[in-house]
Amino acid sequence: MVALLTSAAAMLGQALVQPSVVKSYPANSLIIPMDLTYQNSGAFRAYGLVYKLLSSNVPVDWIIQPDKVYGAPDFTASALDYRLGTTITNYPYRGGPFVIHQANRAAADPIVQAWLAQNTSVNVHIAEAPFTANVARALVAAPRIAVFNDGNAAILFSYLNAAAIPDSQVNFWTTGSPDVLSPAAVAGATTANHRDGALFDSNGVPRFSVFVSGHQNAATVDLEAVAETGQFLMSRTMFVAQCQAVRSFENNGHFITDQGVTVGAQPATVDYFFSGHPIAQDDGGFGTIGGSDPSILPTSIYSGSLGVDYFRILRGQTSPNADVVLFGHAFQNAAGGRVMYLGGHQYSVSLPLSTNPSSHGTRYFLNAIFAAPSAGLAQLASAVSRKTHGTAGTFDITLPLTGAPGIECRSGGAGNDYQIVATWVEPVTLSGASVTAGAGSVSSTIGSGTNAITINLTGVANAQTVTVTLSGVSAGGP
Repeated sequence: MVALLTSAAAMLGQALVQPSVVKSYPANSLIIPMDLTYQNSGAFRAYGLVYKLLSSNVPVDWIIQPDKVYGAPDFTASALDYRLGTTITNYPYRGGPFVIHQANRAAADPIVQAWLAQNTSVNVHIAEAPFTANVARALVAAPRIAVFNDGNAAILFSYLNAAAIPDSQVNFWTTGSPDVLSPAAVAGATTANHRDGALFDSNGVPRFSVFVSGHQNAATVDLEAVAETGQFLMSRTMFVAQCQAVRSFENNGHFITDQGVTVGAQPATVDYFFSGHPIAQDDGGFGTIGGSDPSILPTSIYSGSLGVDYFRILRGQTSPNADVVLFGHAFQNAAGGRVMYLGGHQYSVSLPLSTNPSSHGTRYFLNAIFAAPSAGLAQLASAVSRKTHGTAGTFDITLPLTGAPGIECRSGGAGNDYQIVATWVEPVTLSGASVTAGAGSVSSTIGSGTNAITINLTGVANAQTVTVTLSGVSAGGP
């Protein structure tokens, strides 16, 4: 018999699409609605509650039904209103709600109670019965935000402050906030080293999860700041640009196009696409706005394939169907950074959302903050030792993720061969796998880029504990 123990090293990053894993939640789990029925006037501060929970080390799951159409539910559950105790029966939650598992209630409750007392428009529900739902992102860490002081940073301050997402000193955002970065600070001391600016630490490692620019003037953009942003996007980060900042950065950095973008007119109405994507979570009608760059079109083409490398989430309904919300993998690198572009100068933060359609753009901006890849860790869902028993089929022995290791009691054959299948909550890539304790070695791995990694072992001696470590695990899905 062989005791098998799995571990994962350097689990950085997180996927931006729905995984195939469905999670079960017991009664008394908390639900943060994000639809107009229950969060019409509390949507922005609901994001702030999620940020507060993550800052307090309370994990939060972002629930999104894969391949849904816009406005369709993400899951159905019966619940009680946290504040009032009123009953909510078989409600179809939509708009990308958040869920806190019952196991984390003790840590979450004091935070939720204080937040609801201070923000009376926010609603939270308590599940009355078990339910299942698709976890699009298992959030475990508050995103680290840097704001570009491009002369219009106040636009972005208005979004973040509306949500009560604070700066790194836990204050409302102002030009004096420590993570408001000037063009010179982002550019750094040289033009030879594109990692010597304020986006990076002294080792050239990104200091932030997400970098945002509200309206950098295209005529005065600092080209070295663009180059530093390009290097920032080589890591699992997010860059958000709005209005003219899109042209300023994309036309010089070519993050998701081959030749940059041109300005489109303000669409009267939009069509909704990729509604199962985290960036696309909203409920109700989106109102477009004007500005120097109310929408964008590629000068030539977007790089790569639609739905794989780039996602045209909101487009004008009439020709030329210019993009108002666009998301993509920087440099077509699924293991690298992400880019979200938002057309229009300044969205409203007025509520309720149902009567302020131009406030919906603020929701898309806040979605991008929490979709930043390094807002959490890749989460291992299960691990098994798998063997095929002839014509009887394939059978698994569970390998517990905590506590005593699982026992594999079956023979490994002449070569002492075994197979471990590790299933993650989201698709992942990895740089390697090795036996770090015990006798044996890894002969191959299969499945990088999916949420099921198969590790084939050989030469595993009997009657021992074997530790298999996966290194460089990073969410690798689109």
